[in-house]
Amino acid sequence: MRSLLTASALVLPESVVNDAWLLIEDGTIHSIGTRGDGLPQHNEHHDLPGALLAPAMLDIHVHGAAGHDVMEGTADGVAPVSTLLAKHGVGAWLPTLVTAAVDRTLRALDGLATLIEQKSLPGAAPLGLHLEGPFLSYKKRGVHPPEFLQAPSVELFDRFWQAARGNVRLITIAPELPGALELIQHASSLGVRVSLGHSDATAVQTVNDLVAIGCAQALLNQGLRIPEDISIVGFGNILMSEHFRVPLTTVRQPKFRLGAAAVESMQQILLGRRIESKRLPAELQVRSSSGIAPATYPLKDKRSVIKESTV
Repeated sequence: MRSLLTASALVLPESVVNDAWLLIEDGTIHSIGTRGDGLPQHNEHHDLPGALLAPAMLDIHVHGAAGHDVMEGTADGVAPVSTLLAKHGVGAWLPTLVTAAVDRTLRALDGLATLIEQKSLPGAAPLGLHLEGPFLSYKKRGVHPPEFLQAPSVELFDRFWQAARGNVRLITIAPELPGALELIQHASSLGVRVSLGHSDATAVQTVNDLVAIGCAQALLNQGLRIPEDISIVGFGNILMSEHFRVPLTTVRQPKFRLGAAAVESMQQILLGRRIESKRLPAELQVRSSSGIAPATYPLKDKRSVIKESTV
């Protein structure tokens, strides 16, 4: 079966093709081109005037939608979520479990694993599960119920892993908690990606901990380097939440740059050499992160102040 799609434009990794066509053969993209080149032979033709063809998105953090929570763990509860996601351009996703009682989490994992294995949900396809909690910081728990938070435990994680029948793909954990590094190593050995979040750890503490278990050195071995023109800015959506104490990411942004001393300090950390936070150069600052001006912002029933500050 050869299906032809025609549209106003087609988005590619490096460019946009105007007045484009895309040929699908037996469920796989076969070729692309423009109307000016002529249309290829096909069995069916779907003309989409005014439409933009683009790769579907992958959403790795979805707790629910359309009035449903993925913790329901049933087709009736999850199908409306996957359907809604597809309507907004998401082709694949990771149903994300919130911190809950252990028994409820086990039931949800079992039910969601069944849905993943059956591959029968409409819309966006669930590729695996994201376990957000219960190994999170009490101080930075956000909306996660404090009574269900747990100390990082390989034994408890293995119960979750078995209930999910190996379908856990991502876990969010606070790395400063006792037992967290052991759990990070264990989960990684099973092929689970680890996200550091809902954490009260400082930037230096986190990187030094990762150095201790070889993660930073592994990144360095893969060719990671810190260029001198790199900037450090906070995640705008996280600055006004409770995910991190020092929310940092590295992006290319010419508004401000790190000096040589700051770059050298970061390289020393990645090389496995511990440093004290007081020795970090003053240039490691968060300034109007992600375009958010220093000000006081409302946050639920609290007020969040964003201002220039050193790490």
